[in-house]
Amino acid sequence: MFSYSQASELIATAVLFGLILAGPIMFITAFSLNDSGNLEQSMTILQQVQASADLGSLFCGLIFLGCLVLLRHYWCFKCPGKQLVALYGLVLMCYAGVSLAINPWVSSLACQDYIYNSRTPVIVAFGWLQNCASLLLLVLQFILVCNGPISHERPMMGLMMGSACLILALLPAIFATPNTVNEICGKEPESLPLCLNVGWSCVKLAVALVLAICGLRRTRSEEEPESSENSEMESEASSIPESPADRWTEWNRLVPTGIILTVTIMNIVKIMTQVINAAQVHFSMNKNQGSFAAMLLLESVLEHGQGMVLAAALFFDSNFTSLLLRIVPRLCPFCTPRRPKAKGESWYRGWAPVCTPDVE
Repeated sequence: MFSYSQASELIATAVLFGLILAGPIMFITAFSLNDSGNLEQSMTILQQVQASADLGSLFCGLIFLGCLVLLRHYWCFKCPGKQLVALYGLVLMCYAGVSLAINPWVSSLACQDYIYNSRTPVIVAFGWLQNCASLLLLVLQFILVCNGPISHERPMMGLMMGSACLILALLPAIFATPNTVNEICGKEPESLPLCLNVGWSCVKLAVALVLAICGLRRTRSEEEPESSENSEMESEASSIPESPADRWTEWNRLVPTGIILTVTIMNIVKIMTQVINAAQVHFSMNKNQGSFAAMLLLESVLEHGQGMVLAAALFFDSNFTSLLLRIVPRLCPFCTPRRPKAKGESWYRGWAPVCTPDVE
């Protein structure tokens, strides 16, 4: 007999994100393949797509920053998972800003400097932020696999993990070529930095796959059939309806596994695409044209659209939205639901499309 798994909703959400991304990618791919021999046109399309993804991620990053400021007393920064999610969102916002600044579709100065001087400060900062985001995702995947769903107050653990990611990201940023930068700037790749990029991408993919296998094995071991008494007690407990007014407290009690799982699935697909593209450039010397241009477009959307995926995962999390709907009325009374006028009152409270619980 099949049993319901709570992870099925998260997997369905990840599949939905993939379907949403597939439509624009297929359209852009069909458009770019009309003139497969025009390298300049393919590079222009890649620049525009990357700039659009950066703009979307920057906008979502500002929303994420606003949520952090709004919920600074309720985010539970003592939990390592929530600490790293917050740091990941801030890194993505800075990454989108730097990526937009070096894009020739916005300004060609940074790329011209990069073509003549391979290691410019802006490119190093771009690569550092790119690798910071990748390492933070691997650490979040480790927390998802090895830690339980209950949130623990270990602020030093989160700070140490975040600091280690920021420091270790300097090594590939200095020695390896950042992903997609050669293609948008039209620079011929250098052999050694490109080889290091291939090796670094393979290491990230190996770590992500090992963690994924460990997570699947742990999930299967936890879903083994238990005694009949325990199963009956769990079924009775699960049948009790959860009060929407109490759901907001789950954000402080639990690790945001739904958010972490969504960005983790996106990260594995992104790294696999990066390994394939980097190997094609290094071993086959493929150019940004034809069918390879489609793979570069896919990598660009996955790499530079991380901020939009994080924001979508955040607002699809019921615990976070319940917390947000509880805190917003304190700062904006006109966003609270309309209620009957009491004695002595000469005004009505504001209204909201979603009924929020009363704030004590």
